[in-house]
Amino acid sequence: MEHFKINEEKAESLMMNSGNSIDLSRLKFEFKMVPQEEDIDLEPYFKASLLFLLGEVIVPNNINSFSPMYLPLLGFNVVNHYAWGAAMLANMKESLEKVKKVGKFTSLCCFSYALTVFALKRFPCLRKRCGSSPLYSLPSGFPLILGWIEVLCKPNKATKNVKSVRYYKKKLQDMEEKDVRP
Repeated sequence: MEHFKINEEKAESLMMNSGNSIDLSRLKFEFKMVPQEEDIDLEPYFKASLLFLLGEVIVPNNINSFSPMYLPLLGFNVVNHYAWGAAMLANMKESLEKVKKVGKFTSLCCFSYALTVFALKRFPCLRKRCGSSPLYSLPSGFPLILGWIEVLCKPNKATKNVKSVRYYKKKLQDMEEKDVRP
């Protein structure tokens, strides 16, 4: 209530049934439109947006919710002092470890788009899947993500003959150091 400057009823409507985490879908719905008034307090919308990004991109989980305990850390004056990339990488590493340990658990709960871009940038043999040659010039403009979206979303002539996961797994296992870009 304090951080979003809302009443108790509205705060309760944002909470998951368990009552200890915020439903990110409800949060997005509630704070997606910023009123156009001149003297509106933007901090609740700022915090809601950051909490949504934390729960959906930086450290996502399988239940589409996020703990409200992080709200005090999302103020205008402190948010730029955190290592958001490090948090995302730590979450990614933990998610990969869970997939590796559990075996049958095949769902990554992390920003897998970053893993895709990393693999395409470092392992030229994987770029063939996108219909690009291994020597394909990599996106370099700002923002970088837009260039990668273009590469990943363009129509692919090879989609009729899509390689299996087994094929790519073998390609990765057979790679030598010279096959990896610095």
